[in-house]
Amino acid sequence: ALQKVRGILEEMRTGGIQPHVFFYCELLRAATEDVDDEAFRQILFELDDRGIPRIRKVESRIDLHRQKMSAASRPEFARPPPQEAPLPEGWEQAMDPASGRPYYWRAADPNNSVTWERPA
Repeated sequence: ALQKVRGILEEMRTGGIQPHVFFYCELLRAATEDVDDEAFRQILFELDDRGIPRIRKVESRIDLHRQKMSAASRPEFARPPPQEAPLPEGWEQAMDPASGRPYYWRAADPNNSVTWERPA
């Protein structure tokens, strides 16, 4: 998306047309969509360098970009979780609603005891 918008920017400049703040907002949106932090920063620098005011829409694009970059840098979003081996025969698993952690028990256990440790 960013490459396409940059192509339009070059056509505008070649034609002597100066982009409006709303076009810069679209550039910022495309950089965020492509998760391109360096391009986002360059666009902001150009916007400021040309003296184009940071209207409310620009500020909201900055906030959205920060949120997306923060989410993209968290390990759980960076790669899929590893696949776990199936539980040994006779074992069951459920999620504890209070902690969000899984717990385990053996279906045939007469004491109905549970454990936080995944059986091997």
